[in-house]
Amino acid sequence: MKRIAVSEFKPSDIEAIIRQFESGELATLEVRVGESELFLSRHPGERPSWAGQAGSPIQARPAAPASNTPPPASGVSASPAPVTAPSGHVIVHAPSMGTFYRAEKPGAPSFVEVGHEVTPDSDLCLIEVMKLFTTLRAGVRGKISRIFVADATPIELGQPLFLIDTNE
Repeated sequence: MKRIAVSEFKPSDIEAIIRQFESGELATLEVRVGESELFLSRHPGERPSWAGQAGSPIQARPAAPASNTPPPASGVSASPAPVTAPSGHVIVHAPSMGTFYRAEKPGAPSFVEVGHEVTPDSDLCLIEVMKLFTTLRAGVRGKISRIFVADATPIELGQPLFLIDTNE
């Protein structure tokens, strides 16, 4: 394994890595730079070696401590505004920029809806980056309280996608 010291990803770096992966013969590629992680695979459902570790981008990340802000209304919204999770909730953030898809294919049922119960391995959505699809999993047990992004919408790295109520 060859290691190269790099301090951060730039969008152009990610695009170059994806182009190389698409044109090469590798089946899987895992890259970690600082706190950024990139996982590419030609096998649907395959997970990176760090899956299940705290802070993994395909796992839900705990939100910042809650303020006295009331919980957001349930439903889907397209607002990319900063979001603070109420106590006992987790915000699932976008692990990369790309296009957000709520279902496996057009016309198929959504992976989850507001009110659905999820487990850590529950599929929430697909994120497409240059024709490569990554499945985003919940990473926690709970109930979907809010979906922040509309289907087939471009998303940015770190953008809130789902709010999960982890109170049981």
